Amino acid sequence: MNKIISLTQKANFWVFLALIAFVLLPSKALDYGIFESTGEEIFQAMGWASFNLTPLWFLPLVGFFYIPKLKVNDEQKTKLELWLIVFTFLLTFISAALFKISLGYSVLVLFLTLGALSTLSLAKLKIILLWLSLFLCFMTEVISFLRR
Repeated sequence: MNKIISLTQKANFWVFLALIAFVLLPSKALDYGIFESTGEEIFQAMGWASFNLTPLWFLPLVGFFYIPKLKVNDEQKTKLELWLIVFTFLLTFISAALFKISLGYSVLVLFLTLGALSTLSLAKLKIILLWLSLFLCFMTEVISFLRR
């Protein structure tokens, strides 16, 4: 059990998971779901099946293989990881919105991966999420009070 937990606490595991999802799952949404769609529809929804933007959404993940090799301190590496996560999310979300691309199953795994990687990075920086969540709860209460 401890080996499984330690495996999921490494960035490489999550990056490989997202890249495998890109190869095996559709990057564009299917009209009828994966089980009711035809093989041709599934093939056309794959990110690698034609020239499109979807490979660019997964490309920044390759940077996670090179970040540990940089000759900077651990805190700077972690901050670079967080910026790469934010960049990947914004690139995916904004380009999909601009070009009206419906997001498929592999992008769901990409967002899961980004969430896991950001959790690992925030833990390395020792960011206390409890204080952040308390602050957000307090701010939502303030905003709702001001709207009254």
